[in-house]
Amino acid sequence: MTDNKQELRDIEKEATVHIDNVEPNRDAAEDGSDALQPEFDPNTTKRILRKQDWRLIPMAAIIYLIAHLDRGNIGNARIMNSEQGDSLTQHLHLSPGRFKLALLTFFIAYVVFEPGMVYLIKRLRPNIMIGILVIGWGSITMLTAVVKDFGGLAAARFFVGMFEAGLCGGLVFLLTFWYRPEERSIRTAIILASSTLAGAFGGALAYGISHINGRAGIQGYRWLFLIEGAPSVAVGIATVFLYPSFPERSSFLSASEKSIVAQRMKDVGSSGRDRIVAREYFAVLANWRIYAHSLIVVGNSCVFNSISLFAPTIIKGLGYTSLRAQLLSVPPYAVAYGVTLLVAWSGDRTNSRGIHCAVCMVLCSVCFWVMGAIEPTAYAARYALLIIATATGFPAVPVLSTFLSANLHTTTEAAVGLPVSFGIGYSGMIIGLFIYNDSEAPGYKSGHFINAGMSILSASAALGLVAFYSIQNRRIKRSRTDERLWAL
Repeated sequence: MTDNKQELRDIEKEATVHIDNVEPNRDAAEDGSDALQPEFDPNTTKRILRKQDWRLIPMAAIIYLIAHLDRGNIGNARIMNSEQGDSLTQHLHLSPGRFKLALLTFFIAYVVFEPGMVYLIKRLRPNIMIGILVIGWGSITMLTAVVKDFGGLAAARFFVGMFEAGLCGGLVFLLTFWYRPEERSIRTAIILASSTLAGAFGGALAYGISHINGRAGIQGYRWLFLIEGAPSVAVGIATVFLYPSFPERSSFLSASEKSIVAQRMKDVGSSGRDRIVAREYFAVLANWRIYAHSLIVVGNSCVFNSISLFAPTIIKGLGYTSLRAQLLSVPPYAVAYGVTLLVAWSGDRTNSRGIHCAVCMVLCSVCFWVMGAIEPTAYAARYALLIIATATGFPAVPVLSTFLSANLHTTTEAAVGLPVSFGIGYSGMIIGLFIYNDSEAPGYKSGHFINAGMSILSASAALGLVAFYSIQNRRIKRSRTDERLWAL
């Protein structure tokens, strides 16, 4: 413990030396993120960023991918091998209403536990807390394979939701310790876009696992939970021992590199040494901007969740068998992955994250309006529109996340604002559970129209915040103060 404290003091001392010997970059883009950025040797900065990227981003993306595999596999299990009478709902004798209630328990736990879990990620260190969460939901996913009734399924989903709570907000929060605001969107996108890969892999895995239905006397959907839960446990154990926590505690950075990171992050990022300040905590809770950002998340999460859980069912409603529906759920997510990375890169490069989010959600809304308006028998057109809706709804997630994190300027603001905004915003996921009803198959008009409206809500909130931040930035520039500009 004494050695660790001495190392932290040495880093702080060396950071001070760097502070005294670098010039702020006053020609940086006026976006509120890289103003007054100190100029270090570009090659040194790139080397440090590459080291951080290799240690942080791939593993975070894998964690987020398996989280969405374990969250969304119940949608595949619902229809898996239904032609043989071996689907989850058939074996557990679940009515459509009871199935949705089982899903609801996940999201109740997810919303309730989100703020506390993100706080624990800061308190216990990211590698330890995230590792515990991954082991927890992986274990419960595997145990879902042995549930025999509605009560067991509802309980399992509740605990999966509890362990997954805080992961999205926690990973976005973690990036604020390592990357400047203008560096976050593309990295956030690489992590969060893995949820679209989960949709693609989930459909492909479900298709393959459907063919071992009955092997060893085990139904296909039970194999699905076992096969997809086991890797989560292994990844969780690896996370505890291999994943970095905070820059000042990292083993892969030298003392000089740590001091450069500390200076680069000064005033624009979070610090592992900072404590949660009570006065700032309550100030964040009273800030209307947090709740305005929540509206973006409400609309987007409704779309995101309804597609994630019901895409196989919607595609089956287009006239395909359950096996074909599992396979055809892959292309929408594959397209969405590429578009997500492109949108995030463009949002960072042009400092227009809010605009990018709004444009994505407007296009998504148009797709859902058309899907709801055309004839249910227009199968090819509806499938093409589902691909476009998925490829425009999902890319909004990383840019809305970094749009928020870039405008939370202290460790306390980020630690409180991110989970509160996401926690409230994820109530949209609960709405998404109930909008696609079997009684409306195969057209699902109400579900499509509700998603269209929620997309417009998300876009309107994003545009409203962009307008507010733009007005504030003009005021700051006119006053010529040192007040930090807002990110757009």
